[in-house]
Amino acid sequence: LSNLYYVKNKSEKIVKYVPNKAQRLVLSVKAKRKIVLKARQLGISTERLLYQLDECIFIPNSECGIISYGIEEAKKLVERAVLAWNMLDPAIKELIGVTIVAQNGTNGITFSNGSKFKVGNFRGDSLGNLHVSELAKIAAKYPDKARAIKTGAFEAVAINNSISVESTAEGKY
Repeated sequence: LSNLYYVKNKSEKIVKYVPNKAQRLVLSVKAKRKIVLKARQLGISTERLLYQLDECIFIPNSECGIISYGIEEAKKLVERAVLAWNMLDPAIKELIGVTIVAQNGTNGITFSNGSKFKVGNFRGDSLGNLHVSELAKIAAKYPDKARAIKTGAFEAVAINNSISVESTAEGKY
């Protein structure tokens, strides 16, 4: 990931992605199911987003999904993915022959290789990779949405596919 992608840092500068210690730890765990209990601002959502974008670009017909606690937060995740795609070396894009064929600010990105990077609730969907950002915040503010994630989104991921959940603590959640 650090060889290909760029991100916007906290100073609003576009820089090459260099995983921090927490991101490297999450990447090093090869489990299909990951729960990351964390402090704020460790960049786990960014790491998961880049991982899923990479999967969509290099594995045709991949379906990756991200859930966040609000529409604005979801939109920011899509914007980060689009930035990483836009900053990808044009020679690599030409070599792999993948383009964006559809982009919706809150729903995600569709690629010419049949892959989809989606934001949503995923009930009735099939996903190869799901990331849930700030599940404790979702459970505290929107308990029905948290239940829908458990009964819908998690069920959209086959047992051999990947789910990651990251969250800071939120009260009893």
